[in-house]
Amino acid sequence: RLVEGFKIILKIPGLFRFMVARMLYTDGLTVVFAFAGIYAAKVFNFPQEKVIIFAISVNLFCGVGAILGGFLEHRIGPFKTIRFSLISLLILGIGILVAPSEVWFWTFALLVGIFIGPVQSSSRSLIARYAPNEHRAQIFGFYMFAGKSTSFVGPAIYGWLVMITEIERAGMLIVIVFFTAGIIILGSKGPSRLKMSKT
Repeated sequence: RLVEGFKIILKIPGLFRFMVARMLYTDGLTVVFAFAGIYAAKVFNFPQEKVIIFAISVNLFCGVGAILGGFLEHRIGPFKTIRFSLISLLILGIGILVAPSEVWFWTFALLVGIFIGPVQSSSRSLIARYAPNEHRAQIFGFYMFAGKSTSFVGPAIYGWLVMITEIERAGMLIVIVFFTAGIIILGSKGPSRLKMSKT
């Protein structure tokens, strides 16, 4: 079924490219989810209580972002919403990387939460829009597999960078790399619908 789903994806113009891009930017998001709290504790000396408040706050902003992203997607479509959100995440991620103080870190981190929601929700919406009804389950299965199959890569590289440099900010560089690669592979043109052959 996985192989069959992959063959169908290859037939839909632009969908395989989107899957690869999604795999990359999802790896970047995985690092953010796994290490944002640790990063705050190590770089800005957040105590455990503040780390918990930080995690709750970012998740609340993710929810707000998902709602706002729904309105944006309705106006410009899921692909442009994903691209706009990824570019915003890249800029804000660089901001977090160079944030000179806790106030700037909070500002950038909460804004990151705003754009995480649209990336995730619009990615699923894009698949639902372009997957043929008769193959939707297979394509969503491959979509989920592609997102999970490399989820260990980002955290592994993050840990390796921190270990060899002993600098927590160095680990966050991999997030910037993943977002940049995702944007480049995503390109400026989204998938198009599969043209069904006439019988």
